[in-house]
Amino acid sequence: MILKRENITIWKINWREKFENLIEISEELDLGLDSFVFWDDNPIERDKMKSFLPEVTTIDAPADVFEWKDYLNNLDCLSKLLITEDDLKKNKQYQTRANFVRDKKNIENETKYLKSIKLKPTTFNLDKSNIIRAEQLCSKTNQFNLRTIRHKAENLKKFSKKNKDFCFLTKLEDIYGDHGIISLVCFKELNRDYIFLDTFLMSCRILGRHLESWILKEILKRIKFHKYKFLIGEFIQTKKNSVASNFLSSHCFETVKLSDDTILKDLLKKEIDVSNKIFYKISSNFKKIPYVDIYE
Repeated sequence: MILKRENITIWKINWREKFENLIEISEELDLGLDSFVFWDDNPIERDKMKSFLPEVTTIDAPADVFEWKDYLNNLDCLSKLLITEDDLKKNKQYQTRANFVRDKKNIENETKYLKSIKLKPTTFNLDKSNIIRAEQLCSKTNQFNLRTIRHKAENLKKFSKKNKDFCFLTKLEDIYGDHGIISLVCFKELNRDYIFLDTFLMSCRILGRHLESWILKEILKRIKFHKYKFLIGEFIQTKKNSVASNFLSSHCFETVKLSDDTILKDLLKKEIDVSNKIFYKISSNFKKIPYVDIYE
C-alpha cells in the first residue's frame, strides 16, 4: 500500500459508529468538525455522517472505483494554492498533538508536567519569509482567536510598517517536536498612552500549554518598551472561538466602562465600531500573569 504507518496521524479501529470516532478524533486533535473530510464507499455510512455531523464535509464517492483518483484530485476541499514550510510539517505536528493530549490525560500535576516537556517559545517580527504563514493563520484560525479579523498580507504589512514590534509571530518547540509558527499578534496605537490589541490568535495544535500567557507577557514587554501605559483588548464571540472567551478576564484585564472614559471611547471610535461592545484594559507594568512561571 502507498500509505504507510507514518502517513497516518491518528486512527480508530473498532466497531463503534464512525461519527462517534470522528468526534473523538476531533477532540484529541483540537480541530473543529468542519476541518474534516469524510470518504466512505458505503452510502449508508455517508448518510449517517451527514445526519449526525453535518459540519463534516462528506464526499459522495463515485460507484466506480476507477473514477476515485480523478475525483479526489479535483476536490476543492483538498486543494491548496499556496504551501508554506509549516504545511509540509503538518502531519508530524498533528501526530505530536495527539501524543501530547494522550500523555496529559495521565498526569496529576499539570504545572510540573508542562515544565518537564521543556517548552521553548520564540518570537520574531513579520518579514517576507513569513508573511504568507501569517496571512494563513488569519484565514484559518478559529478556536483561539480573540477577534477573528481575517487580515490579508497587505494589512499585516501596514502594522509592521508603523512599528516592527506591532506585529509578531511565535513558534514553539518542546520534547514532542517543532510545532512551527503557531501564533500571530497585531496591535495598533490609539495614542501615546493606549495600544489596541487588534489580533491575537493561536493554533489549536498547541492548546493546553498556556502559551497564551507567555505571549501576553511578550506583548506587555513590547508596549512597555515603547512607553505605552495600557493595552486595550476586545473579545468578539463567534460560533467557534468559545475557548478564548475568558482569556482577557482570566488574565488580569479589567472591564472598561466607555461611558466613564470618554477619551478612550473617542480613540476607539476612530478605529472600530464601539456600540454595545465590552472592552478590557491592562497596564503595561502588570507582572503577575498566571501560568507564566511554566516557561521560566
